[in-house]
Amino acid sequence: MARIEIVNDGTVRECAEGANLLAELLRAGAFVDNPCNGTGVCGKCKVRIVDGEVSKVSATEQKLLSRKELAQGIRLACMTCVSGDIQVELLQKERKHKVLQKDMFRNLPVMSMTKDTVLRLISERQQLLRRW
Repeated sequence: MARIEIVNDGTVRECAEGANLLAELLRAGAFVDNPCNGTGVCGKCKVRIVDGEVSKVSATEQKLLSRKELAQGIRLACMTCVSGDIQVELLQKERKHKVLQKDMFRNLPVMSMTKDTVLRLISERQQLLRRW
């Protein structure tokens, strides 16, 4: 068994040696941007290996990461396998989204026009149904 420590928050997770780092980080509940679902084409799942043993840099990583990033220990989590105990730093912050609330945009003319249009269409539909 190998141990993954996320230095940002101190979370520790155990996994099998050879496990995919992205999969393990996601299982631990960490935010790692991965729009390509770990296929290695987007380069968004960058993490920094602070300490420990991981797989060798892949050809994909050599294409998507700069020499400077590689020298700093930055890797693509989707292309990295855990070879022993590691410490990893997450480089992205989770984006928090505000939930739209009722009447949030009530003063915008476009929204009121849309509301009026929807109400008019509903009214016209109800009139048509009455005729049937």
